[in-house]
Amino acid sequence: MIEGRLWRTMAVGAGVVLVFWMALVWTWGDAPYTLTFDDAYYFFEIGSNLADGHGFTFDRINETNGFMPLWQAITVPFFAAGLEGETAARVLLEVQLVTWLAAAVVMARTIDGTVAGFPRLAAAGRDAAAPVVIGVATIGFTALVGSPYVLRTLTNGLESGITDLLYALLLAAAVRHRGDLVTSTTSRQRLGLSVLLSLTFLGRTDALVLLGTLGLWSLAQLRAATGTEQATAGSGALRRIVELFALPALVVVAYLSWNAVAFGTPIQISGVVKRVTPGATELIGMAIVVALAAFAAVRSWRRRATLSADERFPRVAIIWSSTGWFAAFLVLTVGYYVLLSAQQWLWYFAPHVVYLLLLGGALLVDFAEAAVAEAPKRHTPMRALAPVAALFILPLVVSLPLQWSKLTDPNQRSIQLANRDAGLWISANLPPDAVLGSWDAGVVGYFADQPVVNLDGVVNSIDWYHAQRDGTTGAFLDESGVSYLVNHAALVEGTTPGVDEQVRGLFQDPGARAEQLHRVEFRYSGRFEGSPDSGGLKELAVFVHRVIRSATP
Repeated sequence: MIEGRLWRTMAVGAGVVLVFWMALVWTWGDAPYTLTFDDAYYFFEIGSNLADGHGFTFDRINETNGFMPLWQAITVPFFAAGLEGETAARVLLEVQLVTWLAAAVVMARTIDGTVAGFPRLAAAGRDAAAPVVIGVATIGFTALVGSPYVLRTLTNGLESGITDLLYALLLAAAVRHRGDLVTSTTSRQRLGLSVLLSLTFLGRTDALVLLGTLGLWSLAQLRAATGTEQATAGSGALRRIVELFALPALVVVAYLSWNAVAFGTPIQISGVVKRVTPGATELIGMAIVVALAAFAAVRSWRRRATLSADERFPRVAIIWSSTGWFAAFLVLTVGYYVLLSAQQWLWYFAPHVVYLLLLGGALLVDFAEAAVAEAPKRHTPMRALAPVAALFILPLVVSLPLQWSKLTDPNQRSIQLANRDAGLWISANLPPDAVLGSWDAGVVGYFADQPVVNLDGVVNSIDWYHAQRDGTTGAFLDESGVSYLVNHAALVEGTTPGVDEQVRGLFQDPGARAEQLHRVEFRYSGRFEGSPDSGGLKELAVFVHRVIRSATP
């Protein structure tokens, strides 16, 4: 029985490799610092503070909305249960590996469900080759799902660890209904999808763009209905649209309103801080991006009309023609982050990775089936699949050791380990009522018992953003009680150049200076915000400074 065998085999392959990762996360001492980014610890610390009753705050002084609400909510019960430190980080990474496994299973079922069995093999009289095709597809899919690069993008302690499953479910629904989520679904299905869309927005709020592209696609679907469908769509169009989009719209309005009232800004402060004021170049660039997004959606829409029973790559064609709205969303978000955001990080592009893996897995199955079906009868299935292995499998297999080498490079995770050690030193050596400031506050703030005020603003209050804009940072820091600084910086002869000037500008005190209390030296080969380049080893240290003021504020 070949029906369903493809997705089950692919699911088993994904399960094996992700169980390996689950074991690694729990047994490898440095796993919490290898897969995560510093920003993951913003979620962890806010989750811990929420569980302890301190409210929406990273530093227990200033309220913040600099987090994605769904993943933040998921973290809280684990801290409420008493988890803390590295143990909490490991458990939350395990949760994300489970959600990624679920997403991989959903994608495997989606790929398998596009076409019943292997019709091209049947037409060529080569049904017996199906297990070989399934095996090759499983190897490729498993290598993609378990790729260290993919894991760093999707299971890193950040919101991408839950949105991957939500995106996979949305894409599965779109493919199942051949791109028609309005006229070919029941009321119950549309209400279920509305919940899924709401969760997707709460998972990462840039999904507001996704709601827009799907909304336009759905309106086009209603307009395209003909005959009996037209009558049904005409009389029930409003009801269908309301069932699909009313709940997400209410969630968006409620969330933005709550933010505006509670935090003084309708969108997350992290988005405000990273936003770039657009000039002519950015505006022209975004106009081009919008045109490209529209082109992708239109091409996908038109492809639906040309689908035939003898498609050479039927699974890819069905997925692509059903998800043009999602492709448009991906194009628009790439344009936004590249042109209108000051920072671009891997986890911003989680939906892009999910979509490419879905299309890539489908292409691998299609290519393998076509290769065997079109091969001369004298060729064995393995010989027919040699080009597929050369094009798809070999590059994946060859790249895995390189990815693994980079992932396990101690100079990649050294910055997080140094921040952890600095946080532990602060807990043991500074007064309990000390308040520190840090531009990269995630790990150090999570491991320090004392409050650490985030100075780049992504998990601070709107008041800090205004203070930076208005030139009143000194007054804000005085009110918050900041009298120490901790951050990584270049290490030059035991100190970091320009620290006194930085302190004077930050505290707006011409007589202020920094007294070094402690430093954790390390070598780092990765990228961090403010780094002039990403190549080569950098001699750095996490410095703990006491701020000496010229007079008592």
